[in-house]
Amino acid sequence: MHNDCKPAPAGFIYYAPMPKRLVGDSLAALGLGTICGGGFVGAETQRGPDGLAGTVFAPKLGTEPTVPTQFLGYYPERQTWRSAPGGLHYVGTVNVSPPAPEALLRRDALQGHAVEMAEGRLWHVPIARGWTEQENEVRWYINLPRRSRLNAEGQWEAGDVVERYARLFKIACDFWDSALGCDQSGRFEFGDAHAAAVEVLATNYLLGPVEADMLGILSDASVRKVLEALIDWPAFIELARSPRPTPPAA
Repeated sequence: MHNDCKPAPAGFIYYAPMPKRLVGDSLAALGLGTICGGGFVGAETQRGPDGLAGTVFAPKLGTEPTVPTQFLGYYPERQTWRSAPGGLHYVGTVNVSPPAPEALLRRDALQGHAVEMAEGRLWHVPIARGWTEQENEVRWYINLPRRSRLNAEGQWEAGDVVERYARLFKIACDFWDSALGCDQSGRFEFGDAHAAAVEVLATNYLLGPVEADMLGILSDASVRKVLEALIDWPAFIELARSPRPTPPAA
């Protein structure tokens, strides 16, 4: 009897030309500090995609690696590798278990909109600035974790967005200004918009620019959808178009 079950999707694998004991302290320099922030598992190899000795490793999600440990080695006939810009490390995939959104989703992913990306799959984009209706008015609110603070009257209130998501909130505020035409800096033109979209997706997924390119998820249209989801644009449009009661005559 044939087993037609396909292997489950895996995450990305990485290679750096250094012994395993040095990888942990080098993650930030490699540009992998966020992707591997939850830890990693790895194995040394005598020959990597650059022909040198080094370490093949994969991030952890919780206590589990995103790639089965039998793939943590350099097997060129079973893997696809690509050099990251600058050549400091390589990013790879397992041919029989290519990466998919569910294999890259962080355990503490933020809630938001499901957005269909350029390759046709749904990815969950966090909402940083949400919209609601209060007292017959459309109002925005911060939809990210915030620190509590004690005000001058001795009362506790919601404070600034926690540091982990401060950059995400800034992208949302800047894109809102750009969408309304208040920001003429051009910071959301082609390249910057793509970079911002990757940062937004990286909040919920273990990926960066190289991973996004290998997945084929970005296009002009999908980048726009990601940034619009970040500011809850679909909800804003729906609320703005909804009829509201006419105030009673004085």
